[in-house]
Amino acid sequence: MPYALLVLPVLFVFRSPHGFPYPSEIARYSDFTLTHYAHALFIQKELIGGRGVPLWNPYIYSGTPFFANPLSGLTYPPGWLALLFPLPFGLNFCLALHLWLGSIGMYTWLKANAISSFPALFSATGFILLPKVVAHYGAGHVSLLYAFAWTPWLLWAINRRRQVWEILFLSLVVLADVRWGIYAIFLWAFYYLYKAISRDWSFSVITQATRNLSIALSLCAPLLIPLVEFTRYSTRSDMRLEDHLIYSFPLERTLQFLFPDFGGFHEWIVYPGATITLMVLLQFFRRKRDTSAQFWMLISVIALLFSYGGNLPFLKVLFSLPVFDLLRVPSRALFLVGLGGLVLAAHTLEALCNQAGDFHLKRVNLFLFGLLVFCWGAFFGSWWLTGERLDNVLWGTIVVSCTSLLILVHLNRHLPRGVILVVIFALGLLDWGITDLSLYSVKLASDTTFEHQDLLEFLIDQQDGLFRVYSPTYSLPQNLAVQYEIHLVEGVDPLQLKDYRTFFVLASGVPYTHYQVTLPAFESGNPDEDTRGYTPNAPLLGWLNVRFVISSFRLEVAGLRWLKELDQLYLYENEQYRPRAWLESGGSETERATEDVQIVLWTPNRIVLHANGPGRLVLSEMLYPSWKARVDGKIVNIEPVHEIFRGVQLDSGEHIIEFTIQPWSLYLGLFLSVCALSILALLKRRSNL
Repeated sequence: MPYALLVLPVLFVFRSPHGFPYPSEIARYSDFTLTHYAHALFIQKELIGGRGVPLWNPYIYSGTPFFANPLSGLTYPPGWLALLFPLPFGLNFCLALHLWLGSIGMYTWLKANAISSFPALFSATGFILLPKVVAHYGAGHVSLLYAFAWTPWLLWAINRRRQVWEILFLSLVVLADVRWGIYAIFLWAFYYLYKAISRDWSFSVITQATRNLSIALSLCAPLLIPLVEFTRYSTRSDMRLEDHLIYSFPLERTLQFLFPDFGGFHEWIVYPGATITLMVLLQFFRRKRDTSAQFWMLISVIALLFSYGGNLPFLKVLFSLPVFDLLRVPSRALFLVGLGGLVLAAHTLEALCNQAGDFHLKRVNLFLFGLLVFCWGAFFGSWWLTGERLDNVLWGTIVVSCTSLLILVHLNRHLPRGVILVVIFALGLLDWGITDLSLYSVKLASDTTFEHQDLLEFLIDQQDGLFRVYSPTYSLPQNLAVQYEIHLVEGVDPLQLKDYRTFFVLASGVPYTHYQVTLPAFESGNPDEDTRGYTPNAPLLGWLNVRFVISSFRLEVAGLRWLKELDQLYLYENEQYRPRAWLESGGSETERATEDVQIVLWTPNRIVLHANGPGRLVLSEMLYPSWKARVDGKIVNIEPVHEIFRGVQLDSGEHIIEFTIQPWSLYLGLFLSVCALSILALLKRRSNL
């Protein structure tokens, strides 16, 4: 029955399963659309087309390793479920299923910690409706929520000493999102230490924990080994300390534990619900707290301090240390604060119902009275100072007042258990619902394509050969590029090849001063303005096979010929455009004999060309160690051209040139994963004996 009830909050959040979530109605971009939908659609189209699993992504950055990108979803098996359905429904369904399973894990884990059904159900419901979770759904952080959903099950497995399940859940967390995996491993280590101390476990348990972690990471080898290789060649290696500390949680926003941030920035959403905050604070007034509550109070405080990042001077040193320097956006630790708040709220609710005498009554009365004075004072004070009524402060104050009055009456008059449970549950649902509705909006597919329709039709009509498109104003989002099979030289993705970035800066004319997830770099986050005044280099764009340039403002660039205006965008044709492959004879880079190179087959994983030598064949595809070349069936070396393109030398006569991707780092990872699965099967068999 509780599991069925937990479907209701899932249906509330995913009330438009065929839509794309956005942070707000006016937001133009969402990671759901640009990244996860684009990647899932790419995989789905390649599989349906019979071309197999794509290992290389040709749609952004002039080509980039898809198998090594943790956001591709290739190495996360549960995520493949989304591919069985039309998109975006498949992604929404898969994400809804994850959060539902996560809430069941929350309920099951709390029950295993001696929390009765109703308080456990309350916190399990909050696991789905937590504003932090909903805000990141609006931002489109699908893989992050996948990983977060497995966290309660990981804690349950440790608590129940289910070794095999612990390894599986830990590996699922890392495979879903390696960024959250680092946080989860720290939580796993602290939870193991807590259990070892509280249960007086022997030292051998710590050894077992180390073994479990090693097996789990081996299961993740198909993701981790290619990722380590990719990172070596990527711009991530150039990140400065300031880049790691981006979006650190501002100290002044700490009061938002009491007052919601309606429509706020997802990384800084900390409001768990005023009811949750109040019940967490009540833990400080218990006569005796159990060790579980003490542990989660400690975890919540550590996570909150960590989330402040660069706003606390001593934390800057921490982010320069090994392992910690892999993290970015310290405010992601607020997920742990929210999780800790839900656990502590369940403990407080359990105590209120069964051990009301466990609270210091006079101290609670004084504290709640002072809190009410503070909240109402904050509301009227802000109104007086700003001349505006702050609805978020008013709403938080109302919820705090109702919850406080209920607790005061209960502790002093002992209300029936059913009354306090139902009222607190109702207050929590109302609070979560109103806050969550402000944190995201849903757009249909037609809303995202209609404004580009004429442009898309024009580009489709021109597809008589392979070419790429460049937009300095990001006027053609990569999700539409995948949908209509249009190759881009720009893009949005955290992992970018360093050598390509260097060439792209010269070709686009847009400087790159520090690590960013976009090419070109948008310093203020406004693509329509940030690249204004920078002049593209038509010949270098030609090397990138750029035939058309699309901009929201006019360009006066030699070599770019204005064609027309479509969808309030200016369309230019590059007169210095080069084909996807050409032959250079006599060592001249300017000589292009396009008639001597014919594309026989082009897929993301395999390219076959026919060319007449002699000369150097240049392929306008990115250089990466996983690509191998054969000429007439014989393996040949790939020569770097301008450090980023692939080139091979041809003798006189006709030749068949074949480029295939052979990601040995992925194959090694798969081998280690199979070995880890074999060990896991042995452990499972031994545990059943």
